[in-house]
Amino acid sequence: MPNQSPDEEIKVTDRRLFRRDGEAAAPPSVEPPPATTAEPAARPADADSPDFGTFVMGLAKIALLHLGEAEMQAPGTAEVNLPAARELIDILGMLHEKTAGNLSPEELHLLDTLLYELRMDFAQKASLR
Repeated sequence: MPNQSPDEEIKVTDRRLFRRDGEAAAPPSVEPPPATTAEPAARPADADSPDFGTFVMGLAKIALLHLGEAEMQAPGTAEVNLPAARELIDILGMLHEKTAGNLSPEELHLLDTLLYELRMDFAQKASLR
């Protein structure tokens, strides 16, 4: 091997079930993995850990930016980008469909409300163009 130094030892284990003469080979001695008694470290549930609500709120905020409802930097700099807003609204709609039955009542209410409000804003902006 090109990345291997000549000092490294290579160990080959024959795991064939039969020898060349057709007789059954002795099973290879396999050491079981070391037992771990410690449970995997759980992720702490603090204010900085993302959750579903934070995720969909972030997508909704970007959709509002594209609808011209939120300003990114200075007042009066909001631009309307209906195709980008529609794409984000469709992504939220897809999440609604794909997570059906797996959301808590609060998450479902949040997603339903966001979708309704974004779709109404989109329809209003599209009708003005």
